[in-house]
Amino acid sequence: MLAKDGTRLPHYTPWRLPFSAGVNLFSKVLSASENYYVFPPFGIVGQVVSFLINENPRPLSVSLVIPEGSNGHAWWPVLVRCAKCWRKLGSSGEVGVIETPSTSGFKPSQLKYDLWVARLELE
Repeated sequence: MLAKDGTRLPHYTPWRLPFSAGVNLFSKVLSASENYYVFPPFGIVGQVVSFLINENPRPLSVSLVIPEGSNGHAWWPVLVRCAKCWRKLGSSGEVGVIETPSTSGFKPSQLKYDLWVARLELE
């Protein structure tokens, strides 16, 4: 993911990948001077939201990717309260919106859900 000025947004992955800032977001102290792109496994979005809100300096800027239909989760009201804006990244069935890592590089993947990004400005 790129910022408006074309620089790569820092991101953490489950394993080392090119351009990854590191592994295991939960072991990091995030910097208030950075703009983070967070695309967690959907099963841990609640833990990520809690970590971002409770464990990091302020202000903190984060773009958080989530699937459509997340509004039934306990973390949803917190996310809505913190989100400054929303943007739809792609619709269910689209190919090429995201790429998934494989042993031979990144490959276009078909979306299983509508995918959204919430811009969080935590102060």
